[in-house]
Amino acid sequence: MKNKRTEDGRPQGKSLPLRVIAAKLGCSRSTVSYALRNQPSISEETRVKVQAVARQLGWRPDAELARMLSLVRASGRHPCPNLAIVLNKPTSELAEQHAPRKHLWGARQRALDLGYNLEVFNLAEQTLSPARLKSVLQARGVQGVVYLATTGETTTLDPAYLEFGSSFACGVLGIRYPDPPFHVAIGNLHSSGQLALNRLFAAGFRRPGAILPAGLDRLLAWSFGAGIQAGSFEQPAADRIPVCYVGRSENFLPEGSFPEIERWMLRYNPDVLLTTDMLNIYRFLDWRGGESRLRVCALDYHKGFTPDFGVDQRNEAVGAAAVDLVIAQLHRGEKGIPKVQRTLQIEGVWVPEGSTDGCEGGTEERVALTQRGSGVGA
Repeated sequence: MKNKRTEDGRPQGKSLPLRVIAAKLGCSRSTVSYALRNQPSISEETRVKVQAVARQLGWRPDAELARMLSLVRASGRHPCPNLAIVLNKPTSELAEQHAPRKHLWGARQRALDLGYNLEVFNLAEQTLSPARLKSVLQARGVQGVVYLATTGETTTLDPAYLEFGSSFACGVLGIRYPDPPFHVAIGNLHSSGQLALNRLFAAGFRRPGAILPAGLDRLLAWSFGAGIQAGSFEQPAADRIPVCYVGRSENFLPEGSFPEIERWMLRYNPDVLLTTDMLNIYRFLDWRGGESRLRVCALDYHKGFTPDFGVDQRNEAVGAAAVDLVIAQLHRGEKGIPKVQRTLQIEGVWVPEGSTDGCEGGTEERVALTQRGSGVGA
C-alpha cells in the first residue's frame, strides 16, 4: 500500500522543507529560517508574513532538532551569547544578606555550567547611566540580562535601567517588578508560609504567630503573610493569630517597633514565632527578657542565625532558574517584553530542628561576589 502524501508531494508526518516555504514566498531559505526563529535581523513585517505562510502550508517546528541545537548552544564548544547580571547593592551588604548573595551565586554558577560567559554589573559600585550601561552591554556582546532585584530602600533598581531591557532577553530574579513585565524567577513564598504552619502544627504547636516587616512583604506581593494566613485556617478560630506587620518601607524589623510587637505578644500569646528577620527577632527577645525564650521558625532559613527550624528557600536554585528563563528566550530568538509574562517559582523545603542543612556557601560563593564585570574601560 502506498504511503499517503500531502498536497506538496511529501509523505505525511515529515517536516515541511524550508525550500517549499521559500518558493511560495519568493525569498531565500535563510530568510525563512531566520523568520521562523524570530531572529532580530528580520523585519517584523517579513517575520509575520513568513510565519503566516508557513502555518498555511502546514509547517510545524521540529522539536527534536530544536532540542539538539539547544544542547549544542549550551555545550560551550562554540561562541555563546554573553549574559549579564545587573544589581544595585554594595558587596558589603551582599556579604551580610544571604538571599541576594545566594541568588547571585546560583545564577553565576548556572551560567558557567551551561558554558555561557557572564559578567556582573553592580550599579552600587560602578557609576553607569542607563544609556551608558546599555552601550557597554551591547559592545561586549551581551544578549541576555538578569536583573537581581533587592528589597532595600536605597538598593532597588531605577526603572530606567529596566526600560532598556527591551533590547535584550531579560529575566528578573527575586522580586516581581510590576513594569516592565519581564519573566520572573522567585521562591514560592506563599507555599512556604503554609508549609511552615503545617510543620509547626505537626510538631505540636497550636498558636504560631508571624512577625514580618511590612516593607518586605509588600514588595513580595504579601506572599509570606498570605500563605501564613491561609495555613492558619487549619486551626480552630480561637487559635488563629493575625500577622504582626511592623515598620513601613523597611525590609527588617526596626528596633522602634519592639513596643508594638510586645503589645501584640501580650494580646495573642503565641507559642512559637515565624519571621524573615532572625537577627532582629533575637534582639527583640533579648529586649523583652524573661526566663524562657520562645522558639523561632525562619521563613528564609539561614544557618548563620541558628534558628530552631524553618523553610530553606533554596535561593541558589532561584538564581539558576532566572538564568534558565533568559537562555530559553535566546533559544527561541525572543527579546524585550514578552507577550505573556511567566513566573517560575521554586518550592522551599522544610529544615527540621537539629538539621545541618542550609549552611553557608563555601569559598566559591564568596569568590563570586568579587568577580564582577570590571566596568567601562576595562
